[in-house]
Amino acid sequence: MRRLTCATALSCLLSLSLYSQSLHAQTRALNADTMVSPSHILSVNPFVLLFGNFSGEYEQRVQSTFSVAVAGSYVNFDSDRYTNIDLKARLYPNEVALRGFGFAASVGATAIRAHTSDCYLYDPAVGSNGPCTNRNKTFSSPSVALELQYQWLLGSRRRTAITLGGGLKRFLGSSGDFTLARVSRFLPTFRSTIGYAF
Repeated sequence: MRRLTCATALSCLLSLSLYSQSLHAQTRALNADTMVSPSHILSVNPFVLLFGNFSGEYEQRVQSTFSVAVAGSYVNFDSDRYTNIDLKARLYPNEVALRGFGFAASVGATAIRAHTSDCYLYDPAVGSNGPCTNRNKTFSSPSVALELQYQWLLGSRRRTAITLGGGLKRFLGSSGDFTLARVSRFLPTFRSTIGYAF
């Protein structure tokens, strides 16, 4: 019985020792990871640059789970142009800001130039279609958006940031502007950026 008690005590002490070492190693790894983790990221979308457009973002860590960002873009879709700036608040559920899954809410302003074409219907008296009138409708609108992304920090010093994500933006401007311009009040957003973390 005494041997069994001693064996049990030794087993408990060994388990506690191993747990303590493991916890200490995890703490050191977390501290080391925090030390090399950057606080800022400056990123651009390299693909839209190929088509003469621009999309970029500057992000700054505020807390271990939270960051703020400023994003801007100048993008043409067919004959429509969107120029916008957004302020974002981003939450990282894994409690490591700037890495992993991030969920953002944003407010912003967008200038929209929409190209429309009005054509008259076929006129039997003339025997042909009527003339078409091409025009550009330009207006501005505030907006709100939601976005989900995943961000990798690569390299031993975590200097290279790669981000993939998407979301949905809603324009809050006058409904008359969107009706005349024949532009939807909802716009899907996509993010594919590479950046420098520091």
